[in-house]
Amino acid sequence: MNRLFIVDPSLKDLRGHHYNLTQAITASAQQLGFAVTWLCSAEFDSTCKIDGINCDPVFRSSMYQQYMMQKNGRKKRGSFLSRFFRKQSDTKSDQLDQEQQFIDDMRLSFARLGVSDQDRILIHTADGITYRALARLFSGHDQKALPRFHVATPYNPTGIMPNKGDVATIDAAITALRVAKVIDSQLFLYGENEPLANHLATHWGVPVRPLDLPVSAPTTANIDQGQSYRRETLKLDEDDFLVISLGSARLEKGFDVLPAIVGELAKMLDQVNVDKLNHPKIKFVFHASPQIIGRHPKISEAIDALELMSRDLVELILAPLSEEEYSQLLFASNAVIMPYTEKDYAVRGSMIVSEAIVAGKIIIATKGTFPGLAASEMQGLTASNPAEFAKAILTIAADKEKFTQPLEQARATFLERNSVARYWQKCLDAEMAGA
Repeated sequence: MNRLFIVDPSLKDLRGHHYNLTQAITASAQQLGFAVTWLCSAEFDSTCKIDGINCDPVFRSSMYQQYMMQKNGRKKRGSFLSRFFRKQSDTKSDQLDQEQQFIDDMRLSFARLGVSDQDRILIHTADGITYRALARLFSGHDQKALPRFHVATPYNPTGIMPNKGDVATIDAAITALRVAKVIDSQLFLYGENEPLANHLATHWGVPVRPLDLPVSAPTTANIDQGQSYRRETLKLDEDDFLVISLGSARLEKGFDVLPAIVGELAKMLDQVNVDKLNHPKIKFVFHASPQIIGRHPKISEAIDALELMSRDLVELILAPLSEEEYSQLLFASNAVIMPYTEKDYAVRGSMIVSEAIVAGKIIIATKGTFPGLAASEMQGLTASNPAEFAKAILTIAADKEKFTQPLEQARATFLERNSVARYWQKCLDAEMAGA
């Protein structure tokens, strides 16, 4: 029987992005006759039972371990110079320890599950440790005894990537894998979108294919619950225009500029009222759950500024949302605003982009970013500063039909191209192309 082992050290329970992505990939592989096993966090809830899925909770560290270490604020006494040099040494030591731990945990699971060269491994959210560990794994092991690996990342190692360390070490790992002659024969590399894949292929000088996130069309229940939330909780009429942001409040996602965007829009609305133009009510709801390491001071300042604004204009959701609550907010909206920074999101992937497209929501995003590219392709608008964002919102709200009607065709094409059914087939096609 064909077997796929999905490796995700950060998968701890049946919720959130890691679970949803792993579950979708599982469904894709099962449709093609593969038996699927999850190699997940040692903290995975052992009471969770998933029909047709085996789980091996083996990994001792998640990809977010570095952020937890920052949050715990480990400090050692000594002079500035001694602390500086110790930090450099500790960083390299921590990386080596994490890479070896990743390899050891994976080998333990392979031995326990009888993984062979006939099996496939998928790592859907690779970070810096992943690439360095794979280089060591293929260098220190009989390559022919290893399974085929499919490794995808949403991250840019020359921008934001967890556990990146020195970019040169990731580049060196790719070079080692190229020298070992395993890339595109036993190891297949992917970026989570086409711009990222092209960037990685150019930067590394090896084949990197696009492997967009798998998506499914929304259910009638998704739509109905969203509209109910809009009417009963947010007290919005059908003609009102709801703009939302989703996820944790982070600087790279431009949360700190939201007060300026709302402020610019408020000034524009005052002018609209003066001119006595017919214009729908505009409402903002910003999801602002904290990061693992807490809130940056600029984010706290932005939250304070937004909380001083009228509730008729802005509402904040400061706590994490359940999957049901998250879906309700998304499907209640008309548009999703993504003022992500260009330096961080020029090619970096975003699950929120896929979610917004699937839900049929207009995207308003920063020009020159991957979300901005998606906005343009999906009939939304792009902007470069708060005034431009405010004007884009006003433009769309004044003529929703102009933007939503062409969006439907683009959305249908997106759903077909990135359907759950096609995801794992793309990986098998890569094997055929590399053969």
